[in-house]
Amino acid sequence: MLGQNFGPFALIATSAVRASPLSIRWNELEAVVRSDVAGRGPASYRDENGTPLYAGSLRRAAEHLAEHASRVLVVTGFAVQLADRTTGETDGPLGALYLIEVLHAAGCDARLATDLVSAPLLRAGLQSLQLPPDLLIEFPQAADTGDARRAVAAYRQTRAASSEPFSHLVFIERVGPSHTAESIAAHAKSSGNAESVLAEFEQLVPRGERDRCRNMRGADIGPVTAPLHELIAPRDGSSATPPAPYTIGIVDGGNEIGCGAIPWSVLRRVVAQGPAAQIACRVATDDLVIAGVSNWGAYALAAAVAVLRGKADLLSAWSLQEHRARLAALVAAGAVDGVTRRADLSIDGVPVGDDFAVLAQIRALCSCPPAAAAPPASL
Repeated sequence: MLGQNFGPFALIATSAVRASPLSIRWNELEAVVRSDVAGRGPASYRDENGTPLYAGSLRRAAEHLAEHASRVLVVTGFAVQLADRTTGETDGPLGALYLIEVLHAAGCDARLATDLVSAPLLRAGLQSLQLPPDLLIEFPQAADTGDARRAVAAYRQTRAASSEPFSHLVFIERVGPSHTAESIAAHAKSSGNAESVLAEFEQLVPRGERDRCRNMRGADIGPVTAPLHELIAPRDGSSATPPAPYTIGIVDGGNEIGCGAIPWSVLRRVVAQGPAAQIACRVATDDLVIAGVSNWGAYALAAAVAVLRGKADLLSAWSLQEHRARLAALVAAGAVDGVTRRADLSIDGVPVGDDFAVLAQIRALCSCPPAAAAPPASL
């Protein structure tokens, strides 16, 4: 499906955020999104000053998307290897569907992208939204190999040089490769402790275990994962022209694309589950939205963009019944809960009703009346 155009969905995005009579309660919104129900660590981490990792990033990402988005590619899909098959999980695709529906309705040219494992899920999801199937880019690569990386990088370069380059890439719960000695050295160089960090890395991560896509259990899922991290242009200045898309990562566990924005020496101590030193992803994004469940970050990003674009009426979309129906469509197409590894109507162990309750909280915090001005002081 590569290269197909958008047809009637080739909308033109506005270049400015529209005035809205509503006020987004950013601090409360971020607190809801960061509820660490699974105890993974990144969402609940606070430094010695009580500051979360990448505090304020949800607002920055939403404002940049609302102000500058023209063509957006939403990338998702996380492989789950079962005894009898490999499929995708429910966290990621459901949030991606919500985001792409809101982006379209808010006037953005948006598409989905995934690999062979999660393509059936997203096709079913688009059908449940009554959106055209050609909004999905299905990358044919089936594993993270050198040839596959070169093929995805070639697509990135071709698209960037075309008349329809992407302005934004949004990665939702999408695994990325782990660190290498080179990435560790690059991260630690600016901090002045490169030698000690590299020595720690060399001790904890054997040479043959580096640069791998891993799930939270530490299993290498590269053999069933296309290297879609190659959609992000290298940050070494070699791809300065044409301009690279603005990138946003939405993550919850530490092994997803975007987490490379957090130094390995920090992330390996923050991640509370699995072999943190080995699973930490090395791929950074321009903004990083950390959530307790990645879908929640996508819901919040979508709701905030809707309000910032003056489309607050979109917040009333998706009733509980519709939310359940969209999740059921993913499960019917083969999706499983990434935590329970069962074909349940749940996301990371959170039942669909509780997941919708979080969405309802998010929408309420994005549709608050502005605070009343303080009365003038008495003379």
